Amino acid sequence: MTRNRKPISKRRGAPSPEVKRALSAARRILAARTRELARVRRATTR
Repeated sequence: MTRNRKPISKRRGAPSPEVKRALSAARRILAARTRELARVRRATTR
């Protein structure tokens, strides 16, 4: 849990478009990395 990322008052409200964009971008990067890792692992085990 990252405590000091954002004040609670801001966290309470709806996410702004730039925050949403950053979140979606981070999630996409993470998903791509995990997919690549899984593919590499599968290839190496074979």
